[in-house]
Amino acid sequence: MKLKQIKDFIQAYRNVDRNVDDYYYFKHLDQAILYACRKNPDHNDESEVFAKIALVNRTYGANLDRYLDRASKDAEWRLAKKFVHENIDNELLPLKNIRRFNRNSLDTIVQTHEKLIQIVYTITKRAQNSFCSKYLSFHFPKTVPIFDSHSYDASWRLIGTQVKATRFDENRNYNYGYHCEAILLLVEALLTSGIQNPDLKLVDCVLYGQR
Repeated sequence: MKLKQIKDFIQAYRNVDRNVDDYYYFKHLDQAILYACRKNPDHNDESEVFAKIALVNRTYGANLDRYLDRASKDAEWRLAKKFVHENIDNELLPLKNIRRFNRNSLDTIVQTHEKLIQIVYTITKRAQNSFCSKYLSFHFPKTVPIFDSHSYDASWRLIGTQVKATRFDENRNYNYGYHCEAILLLVEALLTSGIQNPDLKLVDCVLYGQR
């Protein structure tokens, strides 16, 4: 069913929450990546970082190599080395203090994602909104929303008119910023409807299901 109004989204979320195994059919794939990120949360060892990057990139088809010429392939390995060299744990540090995705944390999440976008851009020469959001989300699953074109389209159709259209225009990750604003409004609608502690993964399942 196509979601046309916020009330449709809320009902769809309740349905997914009640029948999570039917809708979140790829949860065991996610659990494997979550385990890898929990067991190896830091970015000191290139092989460990490569494994996490490869898991996210290949499981979700982020295609980091897609637009690179043959001589520039192996983006996963080059990115792993870059993450270690750039000591990105310092960039991720602000996310460790966040307990909820809300109005107080949104800017920090978007700014951290933008920093990751800029680092990844040096390897792929593209703003990898999807990969960066997923990579961060697997390290911080309760607070960082996932981005992909299908979920973005769905969130924007539902609530885009309520988002401030110029807030993130100067960022490489402006689409992710707008998506996070829309997700926040949807999460707030869930809270208002009486749903406690909305799950960002289930929110994404509902939106992605609109593809």
